[in-house]
Amino acid sequence: MKHFVIDCQGIATDADLWRRYLAVTNPAAGQDFGCNLDAFWDAVEGGGPGYPGRCKLTFKNAAALSHIKTGSGVSLLDGLQNIARAATVVVIEFK
Repeated sequence: MKHFVIDCQGIATDADLWRRYLAVTNPAAGQDFGCNLDAFWDAVEGGGPGYPGRCKLTFKNAAALSHIKTGSGVSLLDGLQNIARAATVVVIEFK
């Protein structure tokens, strides 16, 4: 199984995270990835644009994402952790 480590150190915005995710995973149809939590869910669970393939994603230094708010007001870290709990195709962990 492929293993990708996305280092969240220095990430200041959600756009920073999605750029780093795309750079590290180089996913299929990355240019069509929606760069938000809904698109991430569609990618990791449904094989949509941005799908990294069956793999393990580790978000290193993930605490750096706790201060970034999504459009719905939830922290980016909380949103990613919710997706990780529900995901069945891609393994997602936080360090």
